[in-house]
Amino acid sequence: MTINSTTKIAAIIKANKAGIEVIASLAKPLEKLRNPVLRSLMAGRVTIAEAAKIGGCRVEDFRKALEPLGFNWVTSEEGINESGGETIPAWFSTLRPSQLQTIDVRPTISSGKDPLKEIMQQYKALKEGNVLCVVNSFIPYPLIDLLQSKGAACYSETITNEEHRTYFLKGKGGTHEKDTSPVVHCTGADFANACNQFGSARLQSIDVRPYEMPLPMQMILEALGRLPVDNALLVYHKRIPVYLLDELNDQAYNILVYTAADTDIRLLIHQT
Repeated sequence: MTINSTTKIAAIIKANKAGIEVIASLAKPLEKLRNPVLRSLMAGRVTIAEAAKIGGCRVEDFRKALEPLGFNWVTSEEGINESGGETIPAWFSTLRPSQLQTIDVRPTISSGKDPLKEIMQQYKALKEGNVLCVVNSFIPYPLIDLLQSKGAACYSETITNEEHRTYFLKGKGGTHEKDTSPVVHCTGADFANACNQFGSARLQSIDVRPYEMPLPMQMILEALGRLPVDNALLVYHKRIPVYLLDELNDQAYNILVYTAADTDIRLLIHQT
């Protein structure tokens, strides 16, 4: 298989499953590829160049690691930036200041709040053809997936390890939006009954309330990756994890949500 810096990690894994371990061994942040659920979250969206940025290593490290597996490395086509990032789209190269709105969600996340509602309000108010720049301390892949489903084009760039800018070009949208809700709310009694069906032996629990984004989502996905098929995961959260629920909506999970209090959200997640 011929690859370059724009090749998706998922394509590499599909061609040779040994690529999972080879890539995971390049840097600690890439070890999450060993987790099946985290792998499904990352691999389909992330290119070699983006994975190199996530791992804090070089694109050249990927070339050296993957060539022994039989991959043929070729020079990337024009449009790859000098830092080894993703292809720079034409709309970004011609972006005018008057077209751009910026929202820095790092203070919101630091305060323990979820910035999704604010982001979506700004995106909804955006004129078609204009761009919303979301500044975050990590690349928000679930948000990228969500807004792409609404017709947005996107481009991400890494400024520093603590500053990632993701640009969303608003298109016509609406044609690919999901028509099913990822959230099934229930009463406390119904939630307790659902938990009891699994019993203590098949019910595992995780409390992510003490942690700030993006750790809760990562911890939950890691727990789901270890969860036996006939078990359920009981999650204690301080907010409804919209990114997580949107991501799991495309996978084979049943999800119950019970709001015990404003900062006491409980989820029961199990495979269908």
